[in-house]
Amino acid sequence: MWGPILRSLIMTYGVKYAKTFIVATVRALEKSGYQPQKIFEEMLSKTSASKINFQNPMTREEALKILNIKSNPTKAEIEESFSRLYEKNNPEKGGSLYLQCKAMGAKDHLISKKN
Repeated sequence: MWGPILRSLIMTYGVKYAKTFIVATVRALEKSGYQPQKIFEEMLSKTSASKINFQNPMTREEALKILNIKSNPTKAEIEESFSRLYEKNNPEKGGSLYLQCKAMGAKDHLISKKN
């Protein structure tokens, strides 16, 4: 009998106090000069994955291979190939989010070079 009531009280007031604590903590950190964005960027710059991705941007040839299209595709061909690959790799259907991101990057790279 007390379980559902106690659970309801904890969920109602626990969330309220958690939000208040988070807001107060963020304000205190901001006043002290804490810059989370700067710290995050420093941490990211030290990872090997970020060095690979930012120092070696996708080439046109890589984008063409990812989308499996010829050397001078039209915008419609790029969009069609992207749509097919993106749907095929839907994570809800057992596909890969990573491959979806690669396909999106390839499409963006090729279309930005077309304009």
